[in-house]
Amino acid sequence: MRFRIALFSALTMFGSAKAQEAETLGWFMKGAYAGEFQAAMVFASGETLASFNVLLKDRGEPPLYCPPPALQITQEQYVSILANYLKSSETATSKDDYRAFPVYVREALKATFPCKA
Repeated sequence: MRFRIALFSALTMFGSAKAQEAETLGWFMKGAYAGEFQAAMVFASGETLASFNVLLKDRGEPPLYCPPPALQITQEQYVSILANYLKSSETATSKDDYRAFPVYVREALKATFPCKA
């Protein structure tokens, strides 16, 4: 029994090269481009940030980013905004852990819709 637990732990800890590739930002964006569940995750992150922007505005605090007032961003547009940001980013790489994507969505929106000081 202990052997099975140790073997399972070793396999899940190190995984295969294919499994490790599946945890990268490059893998994540391939799915987002294809309209798979990753695109929905990008959309959900973007909409969460949009809701947070409304909350900040209601509190009289500066927003995270400043899109045009009536703009409704679609799932495809969020993916495109993120993709364009990642292509021009000096810090993000396709080998980054995909779980960092919400931070990149925030930074992409800030870069695309900067607030005027």
